[in-house]
Amino acid sequence: MKDEDVPAVPPMRRDTPMRKLRMLLAALAIASLTVPALAQDAGAPPAGAPDVSARVKRMRARVLRDKVGLDEARAEKVGKILDGFDAERQKAQKEQRAARRALVEVVRAKGEDQKAYADAVQRFRDAQKALVDLRSRQFDAVGKELTPREQATMLVTLGKLQGKAKQKARRPAARPERRR
Repeated sequence: MKDEDVPAVPPMRRDTPMRKLRMLLAALAIASLTVPALAQDAGAPPAGAPDVSARVKRMRARVLRDKVGLDEARAEKVGKILDGFDAERQKAQKEQRAARRALVEVVRAKGEDQKAYADAVQRFRDAQKALVDLRSRQFDAVGKELTPREQATMLVTLGKLQGKAKQKARRPAARPERRR
């Protein structure tokens, strides 16, 4: 077989609008399955549960002091800036979870109503965009107080902590040993 008989590029499949929609819905469904923690509504903490927000604030203050290298006053100022976005962030995250649940319900229904699919996808995208915009405003506000190096260090360190927290939350609770 000669080299000129072999096509240089494999033939491409045509991407139809319906195919693109199915791929988008499949990707969104997979994303919703891979992030179960975001799909669950937190609601009120159970009675006797530790105050996680206070622990998170203490940990964040320690990271700002120890890892980022801020003095106590600057760490407190940055902490207050981050705290100022908490209510809006929680509202945006709640809306994103609700939009994801609605999207999953539409997909599970397997209906033919394209408007329902379009509305669910648009609601999800709007909620996602609102959260991204909020994070951008938060980074802009913190950026006024920190140098670029301090910002980078803070983002990397807090990202690692969030990853560890999510990983710990996914682990099954340790069972106490049985006495025999």
